[in-house]
Amino acid sequence: MKKIFKILFGALAVAGIGALILSSCHVKSESQIVKYANQNFGSAELVATETMENGGRKCIMRDKEYGFEYYVKSEMHDINIDGSKFGSTESTGSDFSKKYYELLQNTCQPKFDEIAKSDNIEINDGDSFNFMNIRLTSENDNFLSSAEKIADIIISFDNRKYYKESYLGIYDMNEKRLGAYYIHEKKWVDADDEDDHFYIERAKMLNRNAKFIRKEKKLFKDTGFAPDQVRISLGEKEYTYETPVQYYYFSVDGREFFIADFILKDHYSDIYQYNNYDEVFN
Repeated sequence: MKKIFKILFGALAVAGIGALILSSCHVKSESQIVKYANQNFGSAELVATETMENGGRKCIMRDKEYGFEYYVKSEMHDINIDGSKFGSTESTGSDFSKKYYELLQNTCQPKFDEIAKSDNIEINDGDSFNFMNIRLTSENDNFLSSAEKIADIIISFDNRKYYKESYLGIYDMNEKRLGAYYIHEKKWVDADDEDDHFYIERAKMLNRNAKFIRKEKKLFKDTGFAPDQVRISLGEKEYTYETPVQYYYFSVDGREFFIADFILKDHYSDIYQYNNYDEVFN
């Protein structure tokens, strides 16, 4: 999973840069910010608008379902590459996620505490990858029951399905990862299968009809590329021709394509792994 997290982080970083460059060249208007808030966070009303010191615009919004306030701001940033300025771009930010999570904790924490006590588990805040973490404090083969109860509480709170893609990371008493429990799907993915799940989701982003066929382990020398063509994340070992790689194969209407678990330096498709989807379908 360590490699997956690095790939995902790199993909998000590159995607973020691309989004900035492609976005509008002026701050959003008040009406545009209000529309953005309603589309992304649920029904809300405008409370106040203020001009920021850097010329940006900040709107204070009030969530209609729960009544808490949060901001959405639009501001300009310079695009600097190798010390040279290439214009400016707009970015939109908000503290909605933080405020919504705080409300979830304030509303549901007593119920979480009851489950933690009765099921001999710890329920902790999440991190960059898990929405929340469950840690077993004793030998416990019934942890999926605990995960389902926690998911039910979150689902009852999250009527707008803001957390529809989120999952609970589950660890044993020795901090070994057991897997992930997807909250709204109420689906368990064992740690050994998490990589498979990751690439299946990536394939469905390319084609929603993609069906997982098989996976194959190869040595990098069998890929047709040179090790110096691979993008290496911080802390990851350099690739050699003997480095093992994994190919995940999928089928759509009888035609197969694959996604591999390495990234080429010059590969900037929407899925940031090497794949031959375009070669097969375009």
